[in-house]
Amino acid sequence: MKIINLTPHTINYYVDGVFYKSFEPSGLIAKVNEFTIMCGVVDDLRMVGKRYSEVEGLPIPSKYNEEPKMYIVSDIVKAAVNYRNDVIAPDTGSGAVKNEQGHIIGISQFIWA
Repeated sequence: MKIINLTPHTINYYVDGVFYKSFEPSGLIAKVNEFTIMCGVVDDLRMVGKRYSEVEGLPIPSKYNEEPKMYIVSDIVKAAVNYRNDVIAPDTGSGAVKNEQGHIIGISQFIWA
């Protein structure tokens, strides 16, 4: 299985706190553009809604006679195409690996479902 990183960031993967592998950016980026719409003002506070465009930059799924591929994408892209089983996102929540200063330096798991 080939895993292709469609984010602009290197993804460092750790197993039991030990560095295992890096997934370098492929040069292609899957993205969803975000925009806001004005909903109103409440007590002088602006209220907006967020809207998202279609996913861009995500290749079509592998065909049955091709090498299987999985694509690493952002959380928001993963959510937009949750019906696809070839898309994963880095788990920067409970799967985050942090340094002594508390900065995320990698992950220990991917979000698949």
